[in-house]
Amino acid sequence: AGSDSLTVTNTYDVVTAQPEITKAVTGNTTASTYDATEEFTFTLAAVGDAPMPGENTEVSIKAGETGVFGEITYTAVGVYEYTITETAGSTVGMTYSTTPVDVTVNVTANEAGALTAAVTYNPENHTVTNTYAITTAQPQITKKVEGTDEFGYNANEEFTFTLAAVGDAP
Repeated sequence: AGSDSLTVTNTYDVVTAQPEITKAVTGNTTASTYDATEEFTFTLAAVGDAPMPGENTEVSIKAGETGVFGEITYTAVGVYEYTITETAGSTVGMTYSTTPVDVTVNVTANEAGALTAAVTYNPENHTVTNTYAITTAQPQITKKVEGTDEFGYNANEEFTFTLAAVGDAP
């Protein structure tokens, strides 16, 4: 009596996706006080039980750049949601966005069981925009001298003034 054996091979199908974020800065970006080398940091967070990347859940990019988060592996059909938020910096004059970017990954399967992932964003362009506006002032001083006749005042005399910051003033 021979032994009959049966081997069953299951194929495990997965699909991956990598959310992205783009940075923009509007306003007075040509001002000498604007730092075009500033890096902006973004964090990817799962909503509910959505899977997360094994690495790169945080990216840092400059204005005009697009950052790519780590690869996320999906093993089942479903709708997976994420939020991308910016960590506010400390640049004087910069208004940092507090509006998150919503990410939806829709994983579907075809008739053969192959998975596909479609990534959508709200807003659609997945761009976070900050505004840079710096206010400048040019103080003007007028010197008034009274009682000039009594002291022999010379009208051509020059006075020097020093402007000093108080407290946290620039």
